Amino acid sequence: MCMAQHARVSGHARIPKAGSDEAVCYDTPPLGLQAEGAGGLHFATRYEPVRGTRTVAVLRAGHVFVVPLTLEDGETPHPALRDALSRIAAGTAGAGGAGAGSTAGLAGLPLLTALPREDWAQARQALVAHPDGRRLIDGIDRSQFVLCLDEGACVDESALLRGYILGGDPASTGAAGGASLDGAAAAARWFDKHCVVVGRVADDAASAAGPASGGADAGGCHRVGFLFEHMPGDGLTTLRWVEAVRTALADGTAAASGSAGDAASVLGDALSHPNSVALPAEAAALVSDAVSRGRAEIANWYRDMSGFALRLEGSGSTAFKEAGLPPDAGFQFAMQAGTLRATGSLRATYESCSTARFLHGRTEVIRGASPEAAAAARAFDGLSDSASLESKQAVWQAVQAATTAHRNFSARCQDGQGIDRHLTGLGLALDLLTTPEPQLDEGPSASLDPAEREAATAFLRSPLLTSAATWRLSTSNCGSQQTAYFGFGPVAEAGAGVGYFIRKQDLRATVTSFADPAAPGVDAADIATAFSDAVAKLLALGRAVNGRA
Repeated sequence: MCMAQHARVSGHARIPKAGSDEAVCYDTPPLGLQAEGAGGLHFATRYEPVRGTRTVAVLRAGHVFVVPLTLEDGETPHPALRDALSRIAAGTAGAGGAGAGSTAGLAGLPLLTALPREDWAQARQALVAHPDGRRLIDGIDRSQFVLCLDEGACVDESALLRGYILGGDPASTGAAGGASLDGAAAAARWFDKHCVVVGRVADDAASAAGPASGGADAGGCHRVGFLFEHMPGDGLTTLRWVEAVRTALADGTAAASGSAGDAASVLGDALSHPNSVALPAEAAALVSDAVSRGRAEIANWYRDMSGFALRLEGSGSTAFKEAGLPPDAGFQFAMQAGTLRATGSLRATYESCSTARFLHGRTEVIRGASPEAAAAARAFDGLSDSASLESKQAVWQAVQAATTAHRNFSARCQDGQGIDRHLTGLGLALDLLTTPEPQLDEGPSASLDPAEREAATAFLRSPLLTSAATWRLSTSNCGSQQTAYFGFGPVAEAGAGVGYFIRKQDLRATVTSFADPAAPGVDAADIATAFSDAVAKLLALGRAVNGRA
């Protein structure tokens, strides 16, 4: 298994640039690059190892605090870190004014990362052109990760899901127990870095709806989430990082150490922040306008995106196996059947498949909407509870054919025999051959004559391939005993994203979708309900056919 992605977890930053983003990792490069000295390129990532203090950027109410994790004489004492975070969370940090080492600043600055990339690149350029702005941005970029301390509370896990992703609704009044995190929290995500999020489900959250409907645990509680920036790696890599941290906390490896020195004396200027960054009037106006537009972007996302946390007790891997179905392929089929029921049609479906057995392998696409799945979903949708055993057996055979086809295709994808990576490679090759690049001037030249170029373009840009790669259902199975839910966002308008995992006794999924009045049936709650119904019907069918009803 290729472990290269693990070298890009800590210290990663996505830097907006005109035309294309850049991936930078402020951490030690992999062994193969260390001989080059200070850094180098590795899988499109430029390494700039941090020398000296390592830090974490803390976001609270739109302000940024850069807190040192290490000092000149070793790690920052854990009690001092706890004291520092408590002060930041309580809103008392920074009361003493700006300090020479401060890198916090403009309230709402994180909203810039919600802008379209070209707009954010322009605003960033205006910021870093001046010393204060560069110091502030560098402090965030060079941190190991971003810690988001959210304000307010969510009424249930479904609201918390959206809050984790977006940080809060700018239109919210901030009332505790409201539908979302409060408006100030909208500025509490830095989308260009990995974010550890500390949020809370309201103490008075109603749980009468039950866990399968997204209800919160009785009494409410704090939740810790991880919002990962996808550029340097995939979900499994991030999950291993989360598991390692969670295990260290559980077994005492990360037990508190050091003296209980006062945070103010130990960390000094890290707890101070200026109320503004000294920028020339023109640059300040540009940044202020960009922050306002970033706030509008978050507000639009909150308006257009729905989310739902689904927990199906008694529908875990044990139940699927007892029904005679492989768990992952079985739930993938249930999603096809549920999508057909909710929307009236089947949709191009993406399931993430790890190709880590190859050097620098990322993912391939397992296409869930196969011909076998389509035929079985239509037969399954038309099957009534009162159908004869013979009819149920016929539908069951179709379901078995669909899940077998899914498993076989999954195995081929893991072996590099999928479809979409090859199509992507052909498309990139066509772009290189039709758009000359300076780095291609040396060595043998490759070209296409006009007829070849026209034929290749017609094939790769055909409506069929474009439609087949517009993922109306984007899914990924990634989770563990250390996580409560896993999210996987939508990637197309009028599309849905489903992150899920299947434990022995339960199935957990998060569904997110973009609203589209012209495309009914794509609300996250509606889709989740359709999935839940399909799972229940599928397991009941398996038990009936196998004599276990």
